Amino acid sequence: MSLTSWFTTASPTDPIALLKRDHDTFQELIDRINETTTRSRVTRARLFGQLKRLLSAHERIEETIFYPVLERHAKSKDIVLEGYQEHHVADLLTAEITRMAIDSEDWGPKAHVLGESLEHHIKEEEKKMFPQARRVLDAAQLAQLGARMAKRRQTLLEGPASSRPAPSKGSKEKVGSAGKAARTSSASAATRSTKSGRASQAQSAARK
Repeated sequence: MSLTSWFTTASPTDPIALLKRDHDTFQELIDRINETTTRSRVTRARLFGQLKRLLSAHERIEETIFYPVLERHAKSKDIVLEGYQEHHVADLLTAEITRMAIDSEDWGPKAHVLGESLEHHIKEEEKKMFPQARRVLDAAQLAQLGARMAKRRQTLLEGPASSRPAPSKGSKEKVGSAGKAARTSSASAATRSTKSGRASQAQSAARK
């Protein structure tokens, strides 16, 4: 399965057909990965590399082009917000698998869990999100989205391979919270240090 073949069968003017094509490829890759064993190091690495790369591009075009348009409509906002979080879960699992030894006995089960997570996400999009998108967006809007998504997707897949999936909205929120917590902790530490210094100066003055 080549990266080039992932461009050829979905119309660039239909964003939903484009995304469904990716979904079909995800399912094929998941099935083939689940058939591997700890002795299938080369095959595992190749299939998982393809899955990671396509997943990164797929998430990027959804989160930067498709989701924001749907999120503006009240009827589709909730399912879009859920989609962001499901991307985040997939990113966490993908990162964990990437750090594992390819022949580890835990690699296969972890990859299986990633597959189940992706299958759930695909079902939610195809059963709920995509029909809702066709209801709230007209043909011209869909065609415009499809053209933008196809162009961006091709650029991402033809560019240098990413070492990790694109950060999802959910992961960005977590990073933001962690950064805020770190800044708060640093500020608290600085405050304690200042108070401690003032106390020492006061004690020295008292002894004099």
